[in-house]
Amino acid sequence: TLPVYAKFAECFAAGITTGCTRPNIAFVAPHVFGGRALLPVEEALLHDPQTSGGLLICVESDRAGDLVQDLQSTGHTAETIGRVKQATGAPGLTFL
Repeated sequence: TLPVYAKFAECFAAGITTGCTRPNIAFVAPHVFGGRALLPVEEALLHDPQTSGGLLICVESDRAGDLVQDLQSTGHTAETIGRVKQATGAPGLTFL
């Protein structure tokens, strides 16, 4: 699952967002396919321009578990949230 910081969820619930979040969603949405549907708070978090630094890291699947474990062991929040797959047409991200 996608980790969501409690304060972000509180701001989202109160309708607090940035002017760039909705345009970011519109730009990226065509490249997200398959997998589970995202909750609205998850979608907002993934597209919020303030959270883009370090939020997503892409590594080979056989290295992901070790990376997540290493990050967590040093006090970071880390989870595997999706997979990049080859697709017919444009590449995209499939959420777990």
